[in-house]
Amino acid sequence: MFLHRISEVEPKYYADGEDAYAMKRDLAHMADELRKPGVRVSGQEAPSGQSPSGSGDQERESERDSGGESKELSEVSEATESTDVKDSSSDSQ
Repeated sequence: MFLHRISEVEPKYYADGEDAYAMKRDLAHMADELRKPGVRVSGQEAPSGQSPSGSGDQERESERDSGGESKELSEVSEATESTDVKDSSSDSQ
């Protein structure tokens, strides 16, 4: 059917330049280290009962703040939509 070949990429490298050998490394030893109880990785949530004090309050405040902003944005978009409708109706006449 299609006789298309990709010739820009060397066979041992991916298109983004990553070495294929590095992509095949065994990461089991790293997974074992992460499973140890004393090791904490950034981005992981703390187990329940061990969360730092005050973090829940900060999350709630940020939710309130974001809620107010989204309401303002929706009001702006509604106003824009209503003017668009008026413009389109006057254009069609």
